[in-house]
This record gives sequence, C-alpha cells and structure tokens, in this order.
Amino acid sequence: MKKNLLILFTFINLYSFSQNYFDKTKEYHYQVTYLIGCDTITNEKMIVKPLGRKWIFQPWHQVAFKYIYFPDSLSFIKYKDNDPEISGINMSYSKVHGKIKLSKKEITGGRDVPHRFFMHPPRSNQYGVLTNAIYPAVSKAALNEDTTMGYGSTFYSNSKDTIDMIYGTYPLKGYIFNGIKIGNCWKIIGESSVKGEVQTSFESYFSLEYGFIRIYYKLEDDAQINFDLIEVKKDLK
Repeated sequence: MKKNLLILFTFINLYSFSQNYFDKTKEYHYQVTYLIGCDTITNEKMIVKPLGRKWIFQPWHQVAFKYIYFPDSLSFIKYKDNDPEISGINMSYSKVHGKIKLSKKEITGGRDVPHRFFMHPPRSNQYGVLTNAIYPAVSKAALNEDTTMGYGSTFYSNSKDTIDMIYGTYPLKGYIFNGIKIGNCWKIIGESSVKGEVQTSFESYFSLEYGFIRIYYKLEDDAQINFDLIEVKKDLK
C-alpha cells in the first residue's frame, strides 16, 4: 500500500513538472565552464528561456526555448573549433575585428511527454562541440523505480549520422542545492555514440522542482563542459 502511494505521489509530481518546465514565465540560469585539461577556455553565464510556443522545425513534436549567451570574449580567443572551416572563419574574423564573432542567442527545441523529457543541448559558439552530444533527457518511467534503469534512444545529427544514446538513472537522497535540501532528485549518466564510436558522456543531476541542476559533459581530447544551475526565476512577464 505504501509503495503504491509513493508511486502515485511521484507520478503526480512528474505530471506537475511536465506541465511546468517549459512555462514561458520561467528562466533557468546556469554558470557554464569549458575546460581542456586544467586550462579554462571559457567561464560564462547562460540562460535557458522557454518561449511558450511550438518549435518551428518540429511543431508537432517539440516546443521552443532559447539559449541566451553571455560570451566570455576575453577567454574565448583560446578556443579553437574542431571544425577546420569554422575555425578558419573565426580566425579571419578576429584578425579584422580584433574579436571572434559570437552568437548571443540560439532557439532550439525540447519535448515533454508523459513518458519522457528531453531538450537539445546548445550548439552555438564553443558549444558546437556538442552537436553529436548526448541530450539532457529523463525517462519518467525510470524515476518511478527504486533501482537503476537503463534506456536507449536514437536521434539524427545535423550531418545525418545516427546518434545512439543510452542512459542510467540513480535516485539521490538529501541532495543540497543552494544550501537547501531537496527531495525527488536523481543522478542521470549516459553516453552518445556515432557508428559505434563514443562521442560524449555526461553526468547530470535532475530535480522535479528545478529540472537539471547540473550537467557535466566529457568530450574528446580531455575536454569538459560543465553546466551548474545558479537559480530558477519564476513569474516573469
């Protein structure tokens, strides 16, 4: 009986989260650090802003949200894009203008349905290295389990290569966020691969109340991109 009540309570919380995460009156503020080895490439603020409408590229499937960037232009000169063409464009622009051309925003999509939640990672500026990265995603069925559950997904990248993603979910107890102990929190780990070769892996903490509290990506060449939630702003107009 107690277990059934617990499952029902968790389901109600999941439903509530499902209805509220992409609420256009909210903003999710992150501090994002990009490291290669021990060298900090960039350390900057980023905002995830739901837009309250469908995503134009898949309006039947996903809703739109905006990544708002606050580029760390002083440190960004250290960054060299893995794509030689993009790197060449960046370097040519910087020679003429004394700085690298950076985007201030990016609109992309996410999905929130009864069994699953996911959102596209950022892919502008230095975050282009996340093009084939594993998506921040949650299997809501896994959150109803007392033990670890693995699940897989398949997506297509911009280059039309198939991206295979697999996740594992672990319940956390007594996690502290901004000095506050929160319940209903899980650690989610996973990796993405293209043609059998691992592209990225990540470790994330997910809360029903706050969404993704942290997302730590590990990339090739000893690179890492770490997203740490600073605050969630609500009731914005």
